[in-house]
Amino acid sequence: MCCTAGMRKLAVVLIWVLMVSGCGSEQVETFAAPTTTSQASEPSLASNTTQDSVPPLPTVTAAPTTASTTGPPATTTEGAPLTFAECVAKLPLTIRTGQVLLVLVDQPGLTEMAALAREGLLGGVVLLGDPDAGLTEALGGLQSQALVGPLVIAVDEEGGVVQRLENLLGFMVSAQQQATGTPEEARALAQQRAEALAALGFTMNLAPVIDVGGGPGIGSRAFSDDPAVVAEYGLAVASGIAAGGLVPVFKHFPGHGNADADSHQSLPVTPILEEMRVKDLLPWQGMPYQIFGATGAAVMVAHLDVPGLTYGQPASLSAEAITGLLRGELGFDGVVVADYLGMGAVTSLTDQPTAAVWSLIAGTDLLIVGDDESAAASAGMARSVTLAIETALDEGSLSVTRLNEAVARSFALRQIDPCRLAL
Repeated sequence: MCCTAGMRKLAVVLIWVLMVSGCGSEQVETFAAPTTTSQASEPSLASNTTQDSVPPLPTVTAAPTTASTTGPPATTTEGAPLTFAECVAKLPLTIRTGQVLLVLVDQPGLTEMAALAREGLLGGVVLLGDPDAGLTEALGGLQSQALVGPLVIAVDEEGGVVQRLENLLGFMVSAQQQATGTPEEARALAQQRAEALAALGFTMNLAPVIDVGGGPGIGSRAFSDDPAVVAEYGLAVASGIAAGGLVPVFKHFPGHGNADADSHQSLPVTPILEEMRVKDLLPWQGMPYQIFGATGAAVMVAHLDVPGLTYGQPASLSAEAITGLLRGELGFDGVVVADYLGMGAVTSLTDQPTAAVWSLIAGTDLLIVGDDESAAASAGMARSVTLAIETALDEGSLSVTRLNEAVARSFALRQIDPCRLAL
């Protein structure tokens, strides 16, 4: 009841942004993974909420699966075509474990990722460092070696203190600074940057930040401490990213803006869930994710302890936060990305391979793993994570159904048809 006025204001803002964003846009026709349900051993889902239809936005058109990995459609012994889910389930287990990994790497380290790509143990990379003019060739080289492609090529390009391409593309102002202009200007800036990123070979931007407020680790990365302003500019920027040809990733669910610490160093504690609902969660509750289509938007879950929800665990490892709140209560059915599992908030509790398994069980689809100091160590960590996933499957703590669900979402995002993979 106390948040009725705020929700009404938020709804008006979102409707206005949708009208602006949808004008002149064209929906790209794509195929999507079928919705799957987890086995009884998996965390239970709350009833999904539905959202009204809204004007379409352009979805990302990913590069097609490379010819070296394609074949005729898979069929049953009777000749009937297999379903998307059946084709995912028939893939070698080692291939499936690799499709959920986004590995940290800088430009010189891209060569270290080639072996993983050739073996099908890579879903994509997240670029670090300060790339140079040879970046496009390096990214293209990695894509060309992928046994299962295209790969996700992601980057943190928020603007302000978090941007990787300043030396190639120039400085982009922070979210806080963007919010001093109009939403249309913010959208145009995001689209311009996304088009430049796409030309370099990127397919995903780990932005916008829709945290409410600039707590530790956030600061000027937030648009505002007003939920309605955050929602308005967050949706405008995400729309621009999508229009520019990249997948936008809303972050940091369920809201880092009023947490008490920086998750890079330690596990932050947020306000209690009831307080989050009337402020931090408002942009997430009203966000019309479905307008971005099957390949168009993802959500990053952060390493946050939310009293009344996660009970001392990071949200990134919590079924209550992901399967219950985000997917069940808020109805989000797209790709969920776990924030980098090598951050202090996680490593203070467990190691990356174990955290990766817990995060998959909780409901994530893509896991950011690796080592931010060494590409060789990043590649080694990726292999350790795949082995941990296989062990969890053998022991029964992770179900094959849950892994296949994550792989199916990864493929849908990347526009890969598993029935045409010649493996």
